[in-house]
Amino acid sequence: MLKSIGKGQSLLAQGQFGESWELMYGLMVVRREGPVDSGVVGIAMPGDLLGLEASLGVPYTYTTSALTTAWVLSESVHGAEDERALLIDGFLQQQRQSERMVHLRTGPISGRMEYLIKLIAQSIGERSSLVSRSELPSLKDFAAILGIAVETACRELNAFLPDRGFTREKSPQPWSNKLATATRNISMNMQA
Repeated sequence: MLKSIGKGQSLLAQGQFGESWELMYGLMVVRREGPVDSGVVGIAMPGDLLGLEASLGVPYTYTTSALTTAWVLSESVHGAEDERALLIDGFLQQQRQSERMVHLRTGPISGRMEYLIKLIAQSIGERSSLVSRSELPSLKDFAAILGIAVETACRELNAFLPDRGFTREKSPQPWSNKLATATRNISMNMQA
């Protein structure tokens, strides 16, 4: 069964029982919920499995929600061979997600932000890394993923965009136009 998840909506809730899913389109954030140890633990990209523990009959370990509009497909397990393949995929996925989080949490903030925007573009099928403002997560999500304050996320995102000086007489969407230019420039630099 194919299911659409709107930006900001949850698919899995920590502690609940449900199905396993494969992310087909979009980007999802994986969070641990709790009074002390809450926070972002991973970013899921298309091809990643979500709620794999459900195939083992245990409740979800994490809460997942869509950073962009997302499409997921329910994953069913039919026998020991399917279960084994799913567990191997899950293990390899964990390694990829760990590498992503290291890249998103270490180094200069500008490089981390650039990497996150690249992941967003890839997750929605944009080859050139052009991402409109409506496809970006909230500043709160940027901050949580990058491990920085919301104010820092705002400042860094504004610094990331070229030619910040615009007037109200210009296009009603100057921010998204500048973001498209900035992400195109990043893409060209990455390809060089």
